[in-house]
Amino acid sequence: MKEALCDFNIGYIGTTVMALLFLSLGALVMYGTGSTFSNSPTEFSAQLTALYTGSLGEWSLVVISSAALLAMFSTTLTAIDAYPRTLNNALIILSPGLEPYGKQLGILWTLFVSGAALFIIGFLTHGLKTLIDTATVISFLAAPIIAVINYKIVTSDHMPAHARPSHGLAILSRLGIVYLIGFSLLYCFTVFGH
Repeated sequence: MKEALCDFNIGYIGTTVMALLFLSLGALVMYGTGSTFSNSPTEFSAQLTALYTGSLGEWSLVVISSAALLAMFSTTLTAIDAYPRTLNNALIILSPGLEPYGKQLGILWTLFVSGAALFIIGFLTHGLKTLIDTATVISFLAAPIIAVINYKIVTSDHMPAHARPSHGLAILSRLGIVYLIGFSLLYCFTVFGH
């Protein structure tokens, strides 16, 4: 439990810091430029790099390019490795009879997630904006579902009593789930309501 919490906290804090840095960079470099960004991923990457090097100097080309590559690599690694493992473990917890087939199920989850990602990229998108919109909608709709599943797992009999969240944290978790559901509905209304 101690190792899992340490790993979670490092990832959570690291992700929060990176998100704030990317948000700050975007606000300081992209906002208010009047630039129209291309719908082509390749052209968008070139525009983005040019904006940063124009604002920060040519020395930042290597830093910005490396940061973009690492962001894409870590996202791909999470989608192709961590996500299928999480789905596999959740399925085994929900259906303990499947445990002997865990390795094969893990391979199937990896193939499924990879295939779904390729399908979305290849057939459901016609440019960078559509791809980002699709990913955003999926993320907003999946977040409350994943939050409910996580809450059910950490408050279930599978979790040792000493490791379950306190009463106050359980209330905070439920409020967070309500917030996620409300924000997802608001987002969908904003995107599809017009």
